[in-house]
This record gives sequence, C-alpha cells and structure tokens, in this order.
Amino acid sequence: MNSSNGAFEQPSADLGDPILWYQDPMNPRDPVVGWVCQKPGAHTLTLLVFTPTVGFMEKPSVRHKDDPSLIENPNWRQWGCWEHAPWFQKLQRVGSSMTAAIAASEKSSKRGNN
Repeated sequence: MNSSNGAFEQPSADLGDPILWYQDPMNPRDPVVGWVCQKPGAHTLTLLVFTPTVGFMEKPSVRHKDDPSLIENPNWRQWGCWEHAPWFQKLQRVGSSMTAAIAASEKSSKRGNN
C-alpha cells in the first residue's frame, strides 16, 4: 500500500465499513469490532468501536495497522489501529469480481449485436 514516492497510503475506507480495532498498534491482538464513522484526514479515521467491558466508544485519529508512522511517532499509538474485518475484505473481492464479470458480459453482448 505504498505510493510510488514511498509514502504510505491507507486502504480505502468508507463511512459504515466494518473494521477491527486494536488497542496496541505495536502488538495488534484481541481486536474489537467497530465501524468507520468519520474520515477526518488522509491517514486517519474516527471509529465507533464496541468493547465488552465499556460498550460503545469513539476512537478519533486512528491509523491503519500497517501505517509506518505508528512506529515513528509514539503519540499516534494512543488511538490504537484498525484494519478491515476479514469477511468485509472477502466481500469487497467478490464485488470486484462481479463488477468485472458484468462488464465483460456487457462487452460481449455488445459485440454480438454488431
């Protein structure tokens, strides 16, 4: 997920996307579920997460777990880190495959009508 100039580009995320949130970016384990509720910047998201002990909590300024800035800047670690839920990643791949199949089908049918 690096751009050509080496800068990190976080995965695309839309409002409402399901995510996994980790409290410790340096040791991401024991995730809790959450959702993207705001996109305040190019490298951060605001998340609504559900923890079994506290309930719903808003987590501002959360960076993706693969963002190298979490290593370089310890202050950003206080917000935890996120990644898309695995089932959501699979759903995105299925959606991309369906879009490609539909486009190929439409292209094929247009050739057949000429």
